[in-house]
Amino acid sequence: MDYLLELANAGVDIKFAGACNRTFFDRRCKRSDAFSRCKIKHMSQFPFAIAFENSIHDDYVTEKWGHAWQSGAIPIYAGSPLIEEKTHDWPPFINVLDFASPADLAAYMVQVLEDDALWKHYTTRGPLQPLTRLELPRYDSRTLDDFVCDTCRALRNSTS
Repeated sequence: MDYLLELANAGVDIKFAGACNRTFFDRRCKRSDAFSRCKIKHMSQFPFAIAFENSIHDDYVTEKWGHAWQSGAIPIYAGSPLIEEKTHDWPPFINVLDFASPADLAAYMVQVLEDDALWKHYTTRGPLQPLTRLELPRYDSRTLDDFVCDTCRALRNSTS
């Protein structure tokens, strides 16, 4: 949250939809529906879809990754340090871990919006994946749901 607030202070207009700092709310979007068309529809109205995992671990990737791609916006992702290795054949996205500070990321976002070649680099891609839960984009050749469940199970077992 601190990083996102610094990014907002650097001039990025962020719509916060989470409980920690809500600046955007649509009662039709239910938290219980993690794969909500409503959430993805709202994300699609912006040039960037920011997806921050709650925790950064090598193999921890949640539905947030799929939501950013489903939106059609340029994904900005903060999470698994291995994401680029695991998704090398995916279209380009902006990896927060590549930037030294929120101000650096904010400056790059402005550059992407102003530079036609950069914009095309991030927005040229094939058709979006279907919006069904089982057909979300794959991560490491496994369904996103299976991978997240295995990761959470391993983390939970390692602390007990």
